[in-house]
Amino acid sequence: MGKPSRIEIPAIGVDARVVPVGLKANRDMQTPRAREKFSDPLLAGWYKLARRPGENGPSVIVGHVDGIAGADVFANLHKLKPGQKVTVVDSATNPVEFVVKRLERTPKTEVDWKRILNTKGASLWLFTCGGTFDQRTRHYRENLIVETVRA
Repeated sequence: MGKPSRIEIPAIGVDARVVPVGLKANRDMQTPRAREKFSDPLLAGWYKLARRPGENGPSVIVGHVDGIAGADVFANLHKLKPGQKVTVVDSATNPVEFVVKRLERTPKTEVDWKRILNTKGASLWLFTCGGTFDQRTRHYRENLIVETVRA
């Protein structure tokens, strides 16, 4: 599997470009728009310090739920249901299919990264913001996490 270049989630109308993201200086995960200077609001980010989608182990793709211009790439992620398909296409146009296993919400400070990064088998974890919006910090208080497994 090459580097992911697109993510497709037909059930919620997602067909978006994927760019690599890493960590910020404070060790938080980068977001795709920050990396791309807001050039493309419908953009997802592959966490390049994890596995490539389809490889044995966990891979992570992040996307915003909304932004200055309104709804963003993962605005409808909360509507996914177990059994629905997620496809990641690499730079050589090779598709890898995943199936939604479950959705969970967790406070941003309580994401169980150890559990996620120790997942066995090929899995894809989708992340976006959720819960209430904190006006003071200008951030959502929770993450919506979708666990998928290779089809």
